[in-house]
Amino acid sequence: MSTHYEKMIFEMELHGYSPQTQRRYLNHVRLLEKYWGKSLDLIQPNEIKQYLYYRIKKVLVTAYQYLTDRD
Repeated sequence: MSTHYEKMIFEMELHGYSPQTQRRYLNHVRLLEKYWGKSLDLIQPNEIKQYLYYRIKKVLVTAYQYLTDRD
C-alpha cells in the first residue's frame, strides 16, 4: 500500500470513520488515480476539480438516461 493510502487510513481511523466509509473513500481515490493515470501525490488540485466535474456530469447523464428510458 502506498504512503498516501496509509496516511488517509490513519486520518480516517483517527476521526472515527467507519470501515465502510474508509473503503468507499479509498475506492474514490483509486477511481481518481485511474482517471488521470497517475498516483494521488502527482494529481494537482485543478485536476481533482476536473474529475469531480466529470463525475457530476456522468451521474446526471446516467440519471437522466435512466429516467427517460423508463417512459
